[in-house]
Amino acid sequence: MANYPSAVVSEYRLHEGDVVLKSHLILPDSVKNAPEEQRKTELKQAAQMINSRGVTAYIRNYILNTEKIRVITFNDECQIDTKIHVPYPMYVYIAPFGNIYMCPGDTVDITMDMTKRTKNEIFQFGGTGLGGEVNRITSEIDRKYLNRANYSSFTFSNASQIDSLMMWRNEQIARMDSMVIKMNEGLPELKDCSPLASDIVRTHILTWYMEMIVSSYDNYPFVKGEYDRDALWRNYFDFIAPRAKHLTDNPLLMIAADHFFFNRMEFKVFEPCTKLSHSIIHNEKGENILKSPDPKASTLVSSEDGVKIIESPDPEALTPFRQSLARGLQKMNDELHLSKNDFSAQVTMLSEIFYQIHNGFFNNDSNLRAEALAAIMPHITNPDLARLAVLDYRDFIKENEMEAMANKPMTKGDSIFQRIIEPYKGNVLSVDFWSMSCGPCRGGMLSERETVEQLKNESVKFLYVTDDAPEKCNPWLNENNIRGEHIFITRAEWALMQEKFTFSGIPFHVFVDKTGKVRTDVNDYRKLMDK
Repeated sequence: MANYPSAVVSEYRLHEGDVVLKSHLILPDSVKNAPEEQRKTELKQAAQMINSRGVTAYIRNYILNTEKIRVITFNDECQIDTKIHVPYPMYVYIAPFGNIYMCPGDTVDITMDMTKRTKNEIFQFGGTGLGGEVNRITSEIDRKYLNRANYSSFTFSNASQIDSLMMWRNEQIARMDSMVIKMNEGLPELKDCSPLASDIVRTHILTWYMEMIVSSYDNYPFVKGEYDRDALWRNYFDFIAPRAKHLTDNPLLMIAADHFFFNRMEFKVFEPCTKLSHSIIHNEKGENILKSPDPKASTLVSSEDGVKIIESPDPEALTPFRQSLARGLQKMNDELHLSKNDFSAQVTMLSEIFYQIHNGFFNNDSNLRAEALAAIMPHITNPDLARLAVLDYRDFIKENEMEAMANKPMTKGDSIFQRIIEPYKGNVLSVDFWSMSCGPCRGGMLSERETVEQLKNESVKFLYVTDDAPEKCNPWLNENNIRGEHIFITRAEWALMQEKFTFSGIPFHVFVDKTGKVRTDVNDYRKLMDK
């Protein structure tokens, strides 16, 4: 693209900090001109209604692969005035408002025009500094260019449509290239904005197209033996290399993309790297294989059978884990013609290894965690990413291994969860957060119902927690004979559960032992039943 990126980007350093989030309310005349007491009452009722539905901010750290969830509460005057901490400038999804750009040190304003009817009219975003500028432009850009009218989705009516899929992909690439031409000619919405804001918005546009294209590849219903998936991967993503400087090998992505972009990059485009990395913890049966009586004397190595821990290995006979990663990068280079130092590849490798680290896949062994991170670091050539990785690992150690963390005060979420599990005290609990709109949730409950029946007289209880209304769930639950303990909570309580356990996707499971302690060190309730 022309004049992209701007010169200021090379001087821009990723930094964390607080963003002030405020709201401004535009009232209809009937409320604005009402007597003071009536106006206060109506504002308080409006705030209670909004809070009951839940306003939730999802702050996702792409490198650390974590998500912090904040429940945002409106005061009695139906206003917000709070701070949100972000790890670097980023789009933060705030439900139900949408993506809002947040840059440390700035103030973000949400204007709610209660005289309007549609969501796009009611909510307007602005603020001070870079964040305010990007928000004002993004709202207009999204409405005009990034909507379903500008995107022709691909529908799979059967499993033998690879040729059609490739034709559709080519059409979307043409649409994206046409958009690049428009940006080169100069979008009127970007005419008076700063160079950095222009860069962020243009990158935001490109990531939208990339997400759409990758999503359809992700959804392709493969039939065994129908097609070589490796060949489709190579052919489907061959369009990236000529455009890599603005699609994947682009440091601006760190402050202009979002979690979904890097998620799709990690598991689809850069699968050769992350798949090899994933084998560090699993064998072909999906079993965790990171076990060694003396981790200090062990080394991660790879072979044709997968990555394993070998005690006192012979370096001449075995290929260490870091060389497995190198082979993945080499495959990216050979078959997709992407640089081994591709920026997105570096982000996704770090994301994968940190996912393993903070989810306990290294048996909570600090030596194994450090060794795995050290295996990744030689491939992290971007200095900002390397700096953030070191800082994030330091924060992980502080948050997970300091004894002071055990003395955290009880939150509203803690109280609600205690209320949920209190009636079942003394049992092992499998707590499943679900929704009727979630197919995998319903599928999991169906596959689990025989087990629930078999264990009905054992000291284990299955709790199914949802914020859907009972009248919406009960017909399906009864028709499919879904037993267990069915617990219905409000949308606001659900948001507090998300904040407590930091989850946004469902189904999401929590396991509680017989003493009432949440056990993050196990991934199966059966491991707690005999203890």
